Amino acid sequence: MRPYKVFRSPNSGLYQAVKIGFNWPAFFFTYFWMALTKVPRLGFPAFWSALIGPFALLVFGAAEALLDMPNVTHPLFLFVWFVYSVFVGMHANEWLACDKEQAGWDDAGTIEADSEYNAIQAAKRQ
Repeated sequence: MRPYKVFRSPNSGLYQAVKIGFNWPAFFFTYFWMALTKVPRLGFPAFWSALIGPFALLVFGAAEALLDMPNVTHPLFLFVWFVYSVFVGMHANEWLACDKEQAGWDDAGTIEADSEYNAIQAAKRQ
């Protein structure tokens, strides 16, 4: 059983549940997840980080080759990417819930359930 925060749309009466805890798709597919979640404040950072990351890797890699430096860019880049992915995975569901609240969805409560579907059904029964 996992906790879900359930929201109800005041206009249409639709329900949506957001799991509380770590978001694995956001961890593994960070940039794609951020760009495709339809959370407005995540689209801009996803776009720029997806552009700047490879460009920075290319620039620093070229500087290492020209200056005959040891190869430190790739491990450093992978470490930063991993930390960034963990950060996004830890906060992704909080951002989704906050987006629902800011969009005016009503909080239907926090419910322990096996799945998102079961959490929504339990919220409808309350």
